[in-house]
Amino acid sequence: MPSTKCCVFGCTSGERKHVFPKSEDDFNIWLQRCCNEKLFNLDKCIVRSHYAVCHIHFDLSCEVSPGTKKFKKGSLPTLYLPSST
Repeated sequence: MPSTKCCVFGCTSGERKHVFPKSEDDFNIWLQRCCNEKLFNLDKCIVRSHYAVCHIHFDLSCEVSPGTKKFKKGSLPTLYLPSST
């Protein structure tokens, strides 16, 4: 079961969480955008089963339909992310 905390570095939001995608490319983009070094060396299955990204990091256009919990395929976190520099 994914963590109750968002794994994006520095995030303290209590918003609903989304598990990492199955797509290898999308998974890697999510991982990089989280800037959470402790996730980088973990197996993909561990990350998908124990970590999640909260809803505030996604634009509303990612939702399948307004107000839903499901995202469109290929949705990426783009908002309120830590700087990678």
